[in-house]
Amino acid sequence: MALYKVEAVVLRTREYGEADKIVTLYSREEGKLHGIAKGARRPRSRLAGGMQPFTHVRLMLWRGRNLDTVSQCEIVAAFGPLREDLTRLAHASYVVDLVDEVTRERDANQDLFLTLLGTLHLLAWDQRPVLATRMFEARLLVLSGFRPVLDQCAGCQGSLGADGRRWFSAAAGGLVCPNCRVRERHAIAVSGGTVAALGHLLTADLRRLGVLRPSTQIERELEAVLRAAWDYRIERPLRSLAFLAAVRETPPPAKVAKGPPAQGVRPEED
Repeated sequence: MALYKVEAVVLRTREYGEADKIVTLYSREEGKLHGIAKGARRPRSRLAGGMQPFTHVRLMLWRGRNLDTVSQCEIVAAFGPLREDLTRLAHASYVVDLVDEVTRERDANQDLFLTLLGTLHLLAWDQRPVLATRMFEARLLVLSGFRPVLDQCAGCQGSLGADGRRWFSAAAGGLVCPNCRVRERHAIAVSGGTVAALGHLLTADLRRLGVLRPSTQIERELEAVLRAAWDYRIERPLRSLAFLAAVRETPPPAKVAKGPPAQGVRPEED
């Protein structure tokens, strides 16, 4: 067996035996890999803290026949806010689920690793987790070789037309002209603003997310387009989507109005 080091994000974990965990990782050096963290469910284990979904870690592993064994773990970033807020948790769960679904074993992609890591930072601390998720979906299309065609008809490679009407077809792989749209029964009508926003998401640096201020309509169209693109590419429904939908439908907790302080009691200072 050979000992090796990786920098990785924990995508998912499952219990194994009495105290172990099977972990799925996406690493900078090796791509996706599976390992066993022995004793990680014991409270005093040195591996316990790092073997949690979304955690950014540096690991040493022993290469095994079927599963590699996690030998040492250093936590780089725990992304605590992702576990403290249901909305952030739901979006992060979808992001790592998507990575797990579309990547292959030991197929390293450093750009994907950095994009995943940057997205987790945005989901943990940015105030717009929905838009961060849209950007990740768009960038993952590019990194997976499925960049949508936006500058011409993806069906016939001709002009999209001058009337400003646009349709997106996941099957065709991008925008389609009025003639090709007739054959694309599931094409989605989109506005020019949505096309521009999608083009920005496909190319912009993650750190430039703040410059994008889409309207509610554009946000809805972006979600429909990117969801259709990935639904066409993946083979099974992602369980995290049901969780995301349930969280979205859950009303926010009601704010309790604060009355005047009782007589003789000073209000606490912020």
